[in-house]
Amino acid sequence: MSAAGAGGGRVEVAWGPRAAEASLVDSLLAAAESLRSDPVRLALPLRVVVPSRSLRLHLAARVVARAGSAVVGLRIQTLSGLALEILDRAGEVA
Repeated sequence: MSAAGAGGGRVEVAWGPRAAEASLVDSLLAAAESLRSDPVRLALPLRVVVPSRSLRLHLAARVVARAGSAVVGLRIQTLSGLALEILDRAGEVA
């Protein structure tokens, strides 16, 4: 079940962690497919930020397993990885 938010976001409710994971993976693959249809949009990949390296690896493995191959236009990274990227782009040293 999902509900659209005012800013284009949405809240999804799932019955358990496996259902939540399946829904997230389906949504990510659908979004990545729309990015592939417009190569200009690949310059701004869909970014998923997770709290830990183990969750990043797990989610990436689930996405690739469901897709059957690599997924273009999707970046899964940890919060600390995002922070380091922001600092690097700003020319700051971590």
